[in-house]
Amino acid sequence: MISDGKWVTEYKVGLQAERTPVKKSDDERLQLFQIPWNPEWKKQFSKTEGPRGDERPVTPTNRLVRLTPNKDKELPVILLEVDPATFLIHRFVTTSPDGDTNEFRFTGIKTAPLDKKIFEFKAPPGVEVIEHR
Repeated sequence: MISDGKWVTEYKVGLQAERTPVKKSDDERLQLFQIPWNPEWKKQFSKTEGPRGDERPVTPTNRLVRLTPNKDKELPVILLEVDPATFLIHRFVTTSPDGDTNEFRFTGIKTAPLDKKIFEFKAPPGVEVIEHR
């Protein structure tokens, strides 16, 4: 899977590739990772607050932010662990209505300008690219 931020392309080796607008993608991981980089991110949540009860950051100097999405009833809570010095997200935790959690941790984060070409999908010869709109 590869995304340029507007489109996501899923390549099924040797068969075909499917391009879908990011907003219409049903891949939960992709939707989640778009949230922090969306300049309108605050409008996506009905509530933003600090941690509750026993929630603690993995790194003591980091801060936790609890987010309640406006629309996504399948994902009622998102917890972000953020470095207050860099504003980089070090941990991303989702909790579903049935209590299942998914936790993503980011370590050794390095930032640098990237060439946009690394996010372009080039289908191998003979592979059909199906575009969903």
